[in-house]
Amino acid sequence: MIKINPEMKQEELATLAVKRMKEVFPQEDWHESTYFRKDREIRCQGDKDYFYFSAPLYFKDGFVDAQMLSRLQNGARMLSIGVGEGHLERLLAIGFGIPQKQIVIADYPRFHPKIRGLGFPEYIFNMTKEWSKFDNKFDYILFPESLNIATLNYGKEMCDRFFEDVKRTTKLCEEGRFDELKKSEINFFIGLMEQDVPVVKTRYQIVRNALANLNPDGEVRISSGIKPPQQPAYIKLKLKQDGVKVSYPAVKYPNYMFIKKE
Repeated sequence: MIKINPEMKQEELATLAVKRMKEVFPQEDWHESTYFRKDREIRCQGDKDYFYFSAPLYFKDGFVDAQMLSRLQNGARMLSIGVGEGHLERLLAIGFGIPQKQIVIADYPRFHPKIRGLGFPEYIFNMTKEWSKFDNKFDYILFPESLNIATLNYGKEMCDRFFEDVKRTTKLCEEGRFDELKKSEINFFIGLMEQDVPVVKTRYQIVRNALANLNPDGEVRISSGIKPPQQPAYIKLKLKQDGVKVSYPAVKYPNYMFIKKE
């Protein structure tokens, strides 16, 4: 196993991910960005309907970083929800020596043949409904594109009323200046978003379910689905309103959202 220094620079880690992918995967699985299966490669219905996100892409974009890898190599547990072909999860296990028992996978309504039955603990459930009961809590819960896909057709993604009020609230939330918002402003913004963009209620419940299955100091990492700038503001203010103690690690891209449980 290649031991990862938690201080390793992201660019160096991304280069290593590509190198390890080419060392441990067959050439047909050498993908560095998004990809789709051609007719002769199709193995299930999902291959006809979706394109996939490669493991190196998540390394390149900072969704997986050296600190996370180091913690996993030292025994941390991870739940990945919506794994698709499992390109990321397979590389973590085969390429970086993370024991499969530490990487729990979940999908719905079934697993892709590329990852099914490979030794990862498996759970099948719809993240927008009741979650499975897990034996233990996790140090990382990942939503690699899946939260967005699971809630893609739920309607409006943005509130277009009360522009100045919404702009002020989202700006203060982006800057972490929550205490400058009055309780009445917070209540108004939350109510407005729930009325005009009801998908936020479903996405918030998914976040709450994830946090409930997280160890202290654990992280939820969402690659897409919490649409900036309004929806992150809603999630942050709703968590604050509900008394949930969390912080928000820095992310490279605005469509990413990391939430650390305190």
